Amino acid sequence: MKKIFSVLSILILFPLISPAQKINSGVITGSGDHNNRYLDMFQDLKKNINTAIPISELEGSPYLKEEFVQGQIFEAGNSLGSFYIRYNIYNEVMEILTENDKVMELRKSPSLNVYLNNRRFRVLPYLNPDNKVEQVYFEILEDGNRVNFLRKHYRNFHPGQRAKTSFHVEKKPELEASTSYYFHFNNENLPVEIKKLNERNIINSLNINKKEIVGLIEKNDLNLKRIEDVNKLIALLNQRDLTNKKG
Repeated sequence: MKKIFSVLSILILFPLISPAQKINSGVITGSGDHNNRYLDMFQDLKKNINTAIPISELEGSPYLKEEFVQGQIFEAGNSLGSFYIRYNIYNEVMEILTENDKVMELRKSPSLNVYLNNRRFRVLPYLNPDNKVEQVYFEILEDGNRVNFLRKHYRNFHPGQRAKTSFHVEKKPELEASTSYYFHFNNENLPVEIKKLNERNIINSLNINKKEIVGLIEKNDLNLKRIEDVNKLIALLNQRDLTNKKG
């Protein structure tokens, strides 16, 4: 299915680029030398065209935001510069608009952090529905020495259905947006999915002393059905880990 749909990213890349999105020719900061220095981070977008799906026949978008936005790329805490970036969720790539108006793909590396609209993304291993490990982008909601709290964005493709008769309604091909949440422990390779955000699932998924977690929940009046409260819990657990190490 992904191969069939791969043409969509090519079809809608360029019509969405407007002059307003290409201020400073795509590279927001840094000299030409700076751009050349880090150009090896990018690789040309793949163009494996199979079956064209006209944009007019599609519901939804493969992107987190369809326009390129000002973002920054960091490696090991050092800024590599500011660029116009958009996250293609369906194809799992960060697309970069270069100074010559060419769309390129950021090479995937766990050492890179991408910041878009105050949101941080990083590549981590992911066990896909086919039980294969691939490198994908996770949004980092909270991180620390003990555990990280992650969000995974999805775009699920559903083929359309033509109306069989005049009494039936035609259904367009659709990209359905969805998200899921994960914990990632520093001593584990794969993030662990949280099936549903609630106290029981989170306690079981964390695999940390239950009394410690319950104590933090009660003391801070946390509702673990709320993402912001899960963030607070993970921050507290990471703070306690640092305190214990100092002690």
